[in-house]
Amino acid sequence: PGSNTGIRVIVSHAPAFMKGRYLKLTRNLSQTPWILEDDSRKTESSVQEEILRHMLPVFIAKSAKFHTGGREDADVRMLGSGRPFVMELTEPKHGYVSSEKVQDMADKINAPGAIVNVRGLELCEDGRKDVLELTKAAQHKKKEYRARIYLTRRLETKFVEKTLHAKEPFTLMQKTPIRVLHRRTLLTRPKTIFSLRVARWLGPQLFDLVMVSSAGTYIKEFCHGDRGRTQPYLGEILGCQSDILQLDVTNLIEEEEEDGGREKEGKQDVGDGGKEKKEGSSGPMMEREKQESLASTGQNSGINRETNADTEEPKSKMAKIATSSTTS
Repeated sequence: PGSNTGIRVIVSHAPAFMKGRYLKLTRNLSQTPWILEDDSRKTESSVQEEILRHMLPVFIAKSAKFHTGGREDADVRMLGSGRPFVMELTEPKHGYVSSEKVQDMADKINAPGAIVNVRGLELCEDGRKDVLELTKAAQHKKKEYRARIYLTRRLETKFVEKTLHAKEPFTLMQKTPIRVLHRRTLLTRPKTIFSLRVARWLGPQLFDLVMVSSAGTYIKEFCHGDRGRTQPYLGEILGCQSDILQLDVTNLIEEEEEDGGREKEGKQDVGDGGKEKKEGSSGPMMEREKQESLASTGQNSGINRETNADTEEPKSKMAKIATSSTTS
């Protein structure tokens, strides 16, 4: 009584959520903006920015958060059926957009020459639930990779192929890699390699290796050993030293717990803009060849030793756009 009182009311629009799967067709592209302490950029763009620049004009949102089911290094391509993501657009002026506008966004993102493509782009019915499902799903995934391997000495091709096949599956013991030790707890983590297969020989000491591993495996360290911190590593198995020249994630394999861990590799890909695209008789290899033709394979083919494992990105100054990612 006797004093002035007032009520302040702030009204804001509920976030809008878009989901889909992204393919990263180039190297030297981080998942989220990678900005250093001096405000300089480590990479010119990011997966988030390549997608978001076509969404912001439609939703007219204040900011965005990029939720993903895991992440890959900046110098690693994401191929196959893509990595699932949810884009959370905060305080949008338009909370709903038509299916035609969604298709138009997908077409613009997937324009010829684009370094990022999306599949199955759609509005979320329950965005918060979809974000939580990303976290849950990431814990029950195997990952398929293709790595370009260099051996320090010549080995018989049959010996390499037979030795690798005879080893699978097996457990790795991986200490926290040297390159991330300054910000990661020193632990020894057990990880599983389920299969190893030589895809093709490029020379007497150079070949492409396809492998399937459990989520969170440091694949680069398995290939070069990390000075003995990964046991066993590829070179140790083959009886020589080995190194990795480039790496691609080629598939995310879901496991269904209710079926006793039966793998579901997905015989259908969700086409650009939400259209289904079934595999024809050519199979997944034809799809990967198509992705290879889209990707700029000659760009930054060398492995960047300063980037993190396939489940992390380098620590950087907070980006101008708010980001949030779910790691596996």
